[in-house]
Amino acid sequence: MINKMKRYHSRGFLLLSQLETSGMRYYPPEAAVRLYVGDSLYMTSGTASLAADGDWTIAFCGISGADLTAAEATAGKKIGVIPPLLQYQFIVPVLNDTVLVATTHIGNAYGPHSVAYGLDVSDTDETVYRFFVDDIDISADAIAANTYGYAIGHFTHVT
Repeated sequence: MINKMKRYHSRGFLLLSQLETSGMRYYPPEAAVRLYVGDSLYMTSGTASLAADGDWTIAFCGISGADLTAAEATAGKKIGVIPPLLQYQFIVPVLNDTVLVATTHIGNAYGPHSVAYGLDVSDTDETVYRFFVDDIDISADAIAANTYGYAIGHFTHVT
């Protein structure tokens, strides 16, 4: 296992790697939208918006590196975004509703769940970006925190 967690999170892509000094990018967020650390984001109409199923296109800009309230977004505060670079390793809850992440998922690439903060290990149709699974965590602690376990991996550009 690449990285056994001491405390599990219920949502989002949590960065496991060291973020490079110049690694964070800053974008204006969509107005009046609450963003959380670990949300996947894409650019639409010049703003960073929640990226769910089908949104990991060329406009996918990465993972939210901070929380941002709807009021802060409306006031124009920019959101720090971790770009989807190969060297960044993340852990993310699998939110398939019926599929426990398994060793058969290692070595395959998947898209986001219908929400912006989880992985769908049955979604292989994203056209530009996917999350490549390097390892999984289905320990008792992991399953207690998230019924379908956690995927550990990195983003890959597939076109």
